[in-house]
Amino acid sequence: MRNIDIIKTYIKHGEDWFFVSTINRESSAAMIPSPWYAETIVWSTNVAGERRELLWQGDAYKGSIKTHQRVVEALHAKGAEGLKGLDDE
Repeated sequence: MRNIDIIKTYIKHGEDWFFVSTINRESSAAMIPSPWYAETIVWSTNVAGERRELLWQGDAYKGSIKTHQRVVEALHAKGAEGLKGLDDE
């Protein structure tokens, strides 16, 4: 399965750093209309950009950066607390 980078963002809230990555991912499952989807993942990180804990992941249609933007806005506003409830939106 192949992955294609779409967008990557480092964001700081208070003293905490986060890394948000969105890629187009090829699914192993038969999907309609396409076997591709955009996967967004959030990790805690440090100043050097070393990934730490996986905090959240979600998906959208291939090529979409809407989930990425929503996550970045939530982290900017509330840090890791902003990730709570994103799945409910």
